Amino acid sequence: MEKTLERVINGSKQLDFVINQQEDEDKVFALARALASRDRLRILRLISFKPLNIYEISKHLNMPISTVSNHISILEESNLIVVSTQQGQKGHIKMCYRLLNQINFAFIVPEDQKEDFAYTIEMPVGNFSDINIVAPCGMGCTNARGEIDLIATDIVSELFDPRRVNAGLLWFDAGFVSYNFPNKLYKNESSRKITRLELSFEVCSEIVYHRNDWPSDITVKINDVEALTFLSPGDFGGRRGVYTPEQWFINSTQYGHLKKLVIDRTGIYLNDELITKTPMETFRLQEHPFVKVSFGVKSDAIHRGGINLFGKNWGDYPQAILLTLFSEPKDATPLSFLAHD
Repeated sequence: MEKTLERVINGSKQLDFVINQQEDEDKVFALARALASRDRLRILRLISFKPLNIYEISKHLNMPISTVSNHISILEESNLIVVSTQQGQKGHIKMCYRLLNQINFAFIVPEDQKEDFAYTIEMPVGNFSDINIVAPCGMGCTNARGEIDLIATDIVSELFDPRRVNAGLLWFDAGFVSYNFPNKLYKNESSRKITRLELSFEVCSEIVYHRNDWPSDITVKINDVEALTFLSPGDFGGRRGVYTPEQWFINSTQYGHLKKLVIDRTGIYLNDELITKTPMETFRLQEHPFVKVSFGVKSDAIHRGGINLFGKNWGDYPQAILLTLFSEPKDATPLSFLAHD
């Protein structure tokens, strides 16, 4: 008891409870019972300024000593106060000391029950935010009647035609095209931390008509930082893509390969293969209200074989460019009770 009393007098104490952890259940129940009395709250308030004995508490609060003793026992059992028996002028007296400066209650989901927050944005291939490319280039679009429109065959400026939002196929020889995806986890608007980025897209090389053995070094950037460069083996044709419009020339590009890029705390992956252990922080994913994703072929690439990006209604897969951001659950915000020295 003397060591406990010394700790109370000479240092501050904090008590932390996790309400939805079973091992804390009895302690939380006892504490809730102790606080569920106005008289006991009055006693706590009184001794928060200085230690008092039971007689002094009874006198200050105009409360029978027997009632005070009962309240003190409950407060002591819940570890809100500590009682020390000391020698007085007329025998032993019980001094009551505040034990705690702060009590925290938190709701924390166990690790094995946590669910990441995640959301996905699908971006049409023609809905780019910036494009800086080298011809030959162009876009294939489908109009309201299901007819194919060719846009800007080899004329870069015409790629900004408003019809581009309906594009199902975008191709060019070199350079980069960029897309700004809304960032719901932007640091100024969310307290969650991004733990994983997934990017899914259908892609192949580009040459006049098609050639299945036409390699191209395709680079992907995130927020203007290079994530990886991979080799596309060819510009695929020879059979119609599963979703490619019937009216599209059969001897032209028909389909691509589906790529899945993942960036998390362990590194960068392409189709589940670890490419590099580049730290996730390199890409500053929460610095802007958007995540900028760029695809292209460098002008000095070893295999400068162009690029085709496929949209939802073109190629072998029913999707455009998909970006998914994951975050850890919000940390529990403690509910605190403070006592002042």
